[in-house]
Amino acid sequence: MAMTESGDARKHTVLHDSPTVSPLFNDPHADVTFCSHDKIHFKLQRKYLEANTGAFPGAEFDTQGEIVHLQESAAVLSVLFGFTSPKAHPDIEELDFKLLAAVAEAAEKYEVFYAMNICRMQMRQFTAKHPLEILSHAAKHDYPKLIRDVAPALVRHPVVFVAEQLPPRYLVPWLRYHEKWDLIFDSAAKYIFGLQLATSPRTTYQRNAYFSTSMQGQACHSCILAMLKKVQEMKEILSVDELTTVLKQPHPPLLSTCIASSCQYTLVMSKVCTDMQAKIEGMDPFSLT
Repeated sequence: MAMTESGDARKHTVLHDSPTVSPLFNDPHADVTFCSHDKIHFKLQRKYLEANTGAFPGAEFDTQGEIVHLQESAAVLSVLFGFTSPKAHPDIEELDFKLLAAVAEAAEKYEVFYAMNICRMQMRQFTAKHPLEILSHAAKHDYPKLIRDVAPALVRHPVVFVAEQLPPRYLVPWLRYHEKWDLIFDSAAKYIFGLQLATSPRTTYQRNAYFSTSMQGQACHSCILAMLKKVQEMKEILSVDELTTVLKQPHPPLLSTCIASSCQYTLVMSKVCTDMQAKIEGMDPFSLT
């Protein structure tokens, strides 16, 4: 009886310790086995790895039956190895960004060429929500076009915050690019500072006459301060899309704090926002030159 129990115990131990093999990558002709960080095995043929990657062991590399341990999770490797097999490649459009970024990094690490390209293309769909992570990936692997595409989503962030992610050769171009954007707000503030200070005509006739003869924008002291505050608030907006939305919003015809009936707050603020919007739309993309 004791012998039977001991045998059952050994059998149970063997079953418990037997590796879990990915059902998608369990090739009966496999000559190399990979083990993920979470202990899932992937059985593949080296000839396909050799044909589709630059870093995985090829046919000339003998693993001597040993399992190759990788740092990536099974979720990442399941997508990655899909780009090395002689079948339809995986659809990555529905991947969340965390998994996509991990697959992209693994593709670069193991030089899975098609996965490198398709992941880079898919990352562009996340520039609004994950610009810094995309910038870090693009800078690390030297993808200037991806850096250019994500630049507008980061240009309103503090310059040091972004510069820490950039390789040295990108720093001066980024400072220049950031300065061009700051000039948009500085020019708006300069225009407001140069406004003629509005007086306060007492009659409707006087007010209309004032508008017809005045060629320079004008605003009362209170509205000038309000407009400068508005420009500063817009300068602190981190999203270019949000900034564009704010610039397009209509402005109230009269602020409650306005102290002059001849104040042209609405006219002036509309001009400021229109000019800023035009400069943003005409901004050259980020470039190393």
